[in-house]
Amino acid sequence: MFNVMDSYDASSGKTLGSPEMKRVVVEYSEVFRYTLPIGLLPERSIDHEIKTDPEAEIPNRRLFKSSLDKLRATREYTAENLPAGRIRLCKSPY
Repeated sequence: MFNVMDSYDASSGKTLGSPEMKRVVVEYSEVFRYTLPIGLLPERSIDHEIKTDPEAEIPNRRLFKSSLDKLRATREYTAENLPAGRIRLCKSPY
């Protein structure tokens, strides 16, 4: 998945990136958003959940290692999008 906002400059009308990306953005320009929506999607009538064993021991370790650059980028993304309502805190007990 690519973010169309990273590949299109609305002020100049130019696309950035690979030729294939340019072709797709230009061809389907009427369906791409150039600004992010505010907040989360509306609530649905069905709420999916993953059932877990209540007696299972919770693992106390990182899921995967991250480089310092990726960790920094993740923190910046979270700091920007959490107050804007585009993401929310996880309610998982894990």
